[in-house]
Amino acid sequence: MPSASPDTSSSLASSAPSSDHGAAAGGHLSPTSTVLWAIYVGMSWTWCIGMFLPIILLRDYGLWSFAFFAIPNVLGAAAMAWIFSPQTSAAFVARHRVACSVFSIVTAAFNLFFLMHLANRCASDDIRSTAMLVGAFVAVVCVVLLPRRATVAAAVGFIISLIAIGWSSTTGDARSPLDAAFTSTAWRPDLLAIAPVLALGFLTCPWFDVTFQHAVVHAGARRKPVFALGFGVFFLAMILFTPFYAAQFIDPASLSPGATKAFVALASLPIAIHLMAQLTFTIAVHIQHVATPTQATSLAAPAPFHASVPQASHTREWIWALIGVLALGGLLFAFNAPPLARLTPFETVYMTFMAFYGLVIPAYALNCAIPTADATSGPTRAKLIITTLGILGASPFFVQGFLLGMPDALVLGVGVLFASRAATMLMHRRAAS
Repeated sequence: MPSASPDTSSSLASSAPSSDHGAAAGGHLSPTSTVLWAIYVGMSWTWCIGMFLPIILLRDYGLWSFAFFAIPNVLGAAAMAWIFSPQTSAAFVARHRVACSVFSIVTAAFNLFFLMHLANRCASDDIRSTAMLVGAFVAVVCVVLLPRRATVAAAVGFIISLIAIGWSSTTGDARSPLDAAFTSTAWRPDLLAIAPVLALGFLTCPWFDVTFQHAVVHAGARRKPVFALGFGVFFLAMILFTPFYAAQFIDPASLSPGATKAFVALASLPIAIHLMAQLTFTIAVHIQHVATPTQATSLAAPAPFHASVPQASHTREWIWALIGVLALGGLLFAFNAPPLARLTPFETVYMTFMAFYGLVIPAYALNCAIPTADATSGPTRAKLIITTLGILGASPFFVQGFLLGMPDALVLGVGVLFASRAATMLMHRRAAS
């Protein structure tokens, strides 16, 4: 579709009436509300990437990999408050509504897949049933509170995780990663190959997370302390806990050369409760945002945007069905497919989902979200074609890097993405001239 200029979208957003949920209300957040919104953004970003990808990186690349994961993750998410204002947030969500919806659908499916696989891999029926009971409790809290009191629902999940973290420290289920046999403190040069993928993904993915855009609009003038506190304290605390339970998943027998990189069944009830609470909240909040209009979009012009917002119940049912199909399809593959290279089918599915955040979203962001020389941004047919070609061209290098154990190939994959951006800039520079 044709793309409007940023000036046009900004004028639409600024001319729309504000509500008590918008910037005007956000500018007068109390200290308590500021903390609650900080918890909300931190918990909405705590999911099966922050709670599991560091374990894979620690296993494959050693302790230094956590810094390469955590630093761009925290900074990229916190930067939302400096990149977007309530008006530009509304304009961005309106312009990239499809991309934001797809982001929420894939994120909900990814976490649902991980939750179901986790439940299946609990070591005992007691751990499984107790963890699922906690997940059901958080789901009920989200159903009741998300439409009006999303921050309270996030606080409930955060408190459950804090209790589980404290409990695990008394039972010995959480212990220093330095004591784990699989954690190496040696420097791995191939970390430099995965660094651009992590940095690019964590910088661009937050733009399409509607929970963040929702918080930007609500927090208004207080968005910077909200995001700084949310990611510099609450989210950082959650991901700093991840290396401490890594030993609960890594099978020492899988570390020998040539062995399949298998994961053991989870035998810790506190860790299972922490994971279930956070996964359930993430699934619920993304389903809620993808199936109904968000507060962020309330600042955008009513036409033509609101006509495309899925509001009918049958549309929501189709969205829920799509999320279920994606999650169940991944789960069936994880149960029945043979290993790929040294990866179990579960890890193959996990890394395939990760390609959405490391490849698809960055490619779309580079070509469609960042303005070009002729001062336009947004998806056009030409930009989407270039984006698709960039994804197809980079895919073999991402497969080699993350599935076949050749991380150096990732540098070439990122190079293809930036080449697609150069093509987009060249095309629009010629159009402007």
